[in-house]
Amino acid sequence: MTDLTCRLYIDYWDEFEALAESATELLAGTRSGRSIIASAMELDLEVSLDVNPGRQNEEDGFLFYPYGAFIEPNGTAKPDKHISDLSQLVIGLRGKGAKVVASCDFEDEIARLTGWNWSERTPIHPKV
Repeated sequence: MTDLTCRLYIDYWDEFEALAESATELLAGTRSGRSIIASAMELDLEVSLDVNPGRQNEEDGFLFYPYGAFIEPNGTAKPDKHISDLSQLVIGLRGKGAKVVASCDFEDEIARLTGWNWSERTPIHPKV
């Protein structure tokens, strides 16, 4: 596994600022604008231009969630630590009521660690 970048699709019930604060808290990171720097990763949050609530219940509905995050490991992070911390972020956001889908080369590992991720066999997000 060489590419440790990851894209999160996030359906969060609150405003962007609340999502950013939650992610910063969960990562124990430092925030500057829409960027969060944590021990194993750097995360850039964004408001999706493709948001469409009417399509969010389709099989690939996560593509229309209102928020996204692009995540890269920092220079010192070991792959296992990065994946573990990312999984904990996903679990933490889900615990706050968010629907979160990871799109990355290691999404099967995210699914194993968090209990679910989108796939053709399980396209619908579990109830949070």
